[in-house]
Amino acid sequence: MNNPLRRGLLALLFAACACGGGVPAPDAPPPAHPRDAAEIAVKLVGGKATVLVFADRVRGTSLAQKVAGLDVLRPLLDGTGIDPQRDVDRAFATMPSVGSGERVLGLEHSLPEARVRAAIDVIVAKSKPTGAWIDGAGVPAAVVTVQGERVVVAMATPTLLVVLPEARARDAVRFAKSGGFPDPEGAEAAVATAVEPSTTLRAPRVPAIPKTIGAGRAVVTVAKDGGADIAVDAQSANPTQATADAEALTRSVDDATTVRVSILTMRVMAPIAFRAEADHVKADVHLAPADLDRLIGLASAFAP
Repeated sequence: MNNPLRRGLLALLFAACACGGGVPAPDAPPPAHPRDAAEIAVKLVGGKATVLVFADRVRGTSLAQKVAGLDVLRPLLDGTGIDPQRDVDRAFATMPSVGSGERVLGLEHSLPEARVRAAIDVIVAKSKPTGAWIDGAGVPAAVVTVQGERVVVAMATPTLLVVLPEARARDAVRFAKSGGFPDPEGAEAAVATAVEPSTTLRAPRVPAIPKTIGAGRAVVTVAKDGGADIAVDAQSANPTQATADAEALTRSVDDATTVRVSILTMRVMAPIAFRAEADHVKADVHLAPADLDRLIGLASAFAP
């Protein structure tokens, strides 16, 4: 991962060597841990679909309140006293595909250790079958059942909580020296990526994606009107194919956001026009608050 922090540390190392630098001064601060938690998680489960949310950037906005309506973290955190909007600074998830494979969830926070332990105690207590704190994970961890899935909730660092498949309990320690998730590069509030998106993002009501698109990235920023701006950039096979892929995606998204009830046809949002730029397929989308309400309602209706 081309991490700005890693490049900076490498530059300092070269400078020290060039100057004949030896052991740092006794009062020098210890080196910061690399922000490589996302990289560790992706390698751990072969993640091809990822999403990183800078929750602190949407905190207090109407966008955060709308997204909270999906209750993505509620099954895990309900009753713990931890509020995703208030207490989570960054959230990350990765999986081989949205429909199958192992998943890793990471939550970066600034809560006291005692409060996090108490929250895990609540998760253990409400687990059915019964949960329990475990030994041998290398970091404080508990095995619990969340929505029928047996997972490990681990305090990987004082500020990083990770959720892993039960079989990955011993891998929780891999995050112990991580500095957390990458810093934002600009004004983004969330970044989603997918490799081989035609298969990794295949799911009910998700627009069909051409197989000739090898990878894609969507960057979400908070809009001034309380909605969201989304910039999509996908890699196609070549410039000619990119033109065909842009046309196919335009039709596919239009079909997915049009709901037909009896003889009526209702469009959830305005059409999105994808365009080709060299061998890339791009789109810039503004979702007004009303668009978000309709999309979230559609997602909730079709969610399992």
